Amino acid sequence: DMGLMPKTLYSYQVSAVDAFGNESEKSNAVSVTTGFTTQYVIDENLAEKVGAWTVVTGSGYGSDYAWTPSTLTDTKSAKWTPSIEVAGYYDVFACWTIGADRPTDAKYTVVYDGGSVVTPVNQTINGGSWNLIASNKPFKSGTGGYVILNSGTAVAGKTLVADAVRFLYKSVYDYTAPS
Repeated sequence: DMGLMPKTLYSYQVSAVDAFGNESEKSNAVSVTTGFTTQYVIDENLAEKVGAWTVVTGSGYGSDYAWTPSTLTDTKSAKWTPSIEVAGYYDVFACWTIGADRPTDAKYTVVYDGGSVVTPVNQTINGGSWNLIASNKPFKSGTGGYVILNSGTAVAGKTLVADAVRFLYKSVYDYTAPS
């Protein structure tokens, strides 16, 4: 089925129709509850970029990544915004390609419901894999949360890589005030 709502109960019955249009009795109803997306992966081509970024094909998550020279201040950025179906606590990961010319203090900021956390990462190591940058952070449904990678690092001119981010559902987040 297409176009179903997440976490919604649906009921199904089956009947048979012969070549003359005669329909059998319907089967007993079977009820199922739809699930929801528990993982959101956003490649750099869907990130909102500010400033000049160069796309490199042939490597990286999804066979490409973007890079820009690091700067001493935050003049460029890449922002990944998921469309969360179900509010919950999520772990957030980032992926990058490694290289000797990468910054050792690339700043990933995770903005979630009620706050943000900045995680500096060393892009000279752990490339090509998902690296945890924020654990168990609350996100409401919708597009209010995001991850942003800023160009400001301690050393200008390094190759700052924006590749992909991943949001992984962990548990329920009930942000409704008690009645």
